[in-house]
Amino acid sequence: MRGMIISGTLFALVVIFCIYSGARLEKVGGETSVVIEEIQNDVENEKWEEALLKTQSLQEKWEKDVKWITVLIDHRETDEINQTLSALCEYVYYRETPELMATASSLKQMFEHIPLKERLIIENVF
Repeated sequence: MRGMIISGTLFALVVIFCIYSGARLEKVGGETSVVIEEIQNDVENEKWEEALLKTQSLQEKWEKDVKWITVLIDHRETDEINQTLSALCEYVYYRETPELMATASSLKQMFEHIPLKERLIIENVF
């Protein structure tokens, strides 16, 4: 009986952790997507300084978030995000609009894909 209680408690903790981490990933993905859209809008309106500031703040936020995100997702994905985010920063700095827009769209898709991939659903379990 004692073993069942311990097992049930551990199972409940794992489920709670999965739900919490999924919600955090959703939040980070949503916030990041909004910032990327703002960067794209700033570039379209030729507000390069604002776009640069937002890109730098996005980079700083990612550096904080990646510390706990690497526990939850594949390291290959975090490496791809790091590379793409670095490229985005350079494109904003050098005002390369076509490359910036393509890179921003790719980065946005990466951030939107993470929570979908890590959801607690049957397809992801088996």
